Parts: sequence; C-alpha cells; structure tokens
Amino acid sequence: MSSLVETILRKVHGYGYSVVSNSERISRHSSDWHEATRNFGSKYTINYIDKVSRPYLEAAFLLRKHEYYLRRGMSNVKSLMHSTDPVNVQSILRINLDWRRVYRCKYGRGVSFTDDSAYGHRHCSGHNRSQAMIVADVLIGKIKTISYTEPMDISFDTAESDTGKVYVKFCDDEFCPRYVIYYDGD
Repeated sequence: MSSLVETILRKVHGYGYSVVSNSERISRHSSDWHEATRNFGSKYTINYIDKVSRPYLEAAFLLRKHEYYLRRGMSNVKSLMHSTDPVNVQSILRINLDWRRVYRCKYGRGVSFTDDSAYGHRHCSGHNRSQAMIVADVLIGKIKTISYTEPMDISFDTAESDTGKVYVKFCDDEFCPRYVIYYDGD
C-alpha cells in the first residue's frame, strides 16, 4: 500500500513529469509509437502522435484501479480508443473524458470506447477529414453485454455492446488518456 501512495504522490506532484505541457510528440520509430498504434490499423494516415502526461488524471486512475482491486480482487485494464474532433482534445486532456457531456447514448449515458479504430472513426463527432483518436487505459471490472434498447444494471461498471465493439464507462476516473493520434480519415 505504501508504494501505491508513493506512486500517486509522485504523479500528483509531477516528479519526473512535465508540468508545463500536457503532451509530447513522439517519433515514428519509438516503442511509444508502436504501442499507441497497436490496434489502430493501417486504413488511415497518421499525421503525428502525442504522448499524454497528466499526473493528476493518472493518480486518480491509479486510486480507482486500487479500489477495484479491493472490491473485486481484480483490476483489469484494457487499452481502448475514443474518437473525437481535434478541437475537443485540449479540454479532454485538461479534465478527462466526461460522461456528463455525452449527447449520444446508445448503450447508456457514459463514455464510449472501442478497440476497433474503423468503428471509432465512423462514430466520431467531428465531420472534418482530420480527426483525433485518444488511446486510453480503461478499467474493466464487471461487464454486462447489452443490446441497443436494454437498460444498464447498476451492479455492473462496464457495458459492452452485443457486437463486442463498444465499451461504455459510467463513472469518473475509470479511464486515463495515454496517447492522442492525429490522423486523416476518409
């Protein structure tokens, strides 16, 4: 437990992290680039990728992850994507994705993620050729697979679409942005 507290305090106080900037551009030849694009596919042209460094969001995510572990004896993390218009990125990096600002809620009022970049791109709120895909760590605990019309049971923390392409989170601090991929779509 003390190592968790130390890790969180280091992140909150920004030790070893840039506190001036939210992100840094990464090289196409770096391991970060490979990690960020692992599930992205090759259908789109990537312009650049920023690695996100938000100590407060990371600390809140670690606390929630530890809470999952204490409640359920597990804390699974998936790397998933959330598509958005590039004009939304700075706001998201400042305050995180906010389920309260969702206006499309096919699988419940929450933040939607996918592991399929083509699916994410099709459902992006932007209508420009240039788009942004946020790659985030997402806590996955108790999943309920639901169809479009089925209400969500509150004993579950994650909804999954019946197609398996969409994961929806309903609470704060259960996801943490790690990379932003700026790309040109269709």
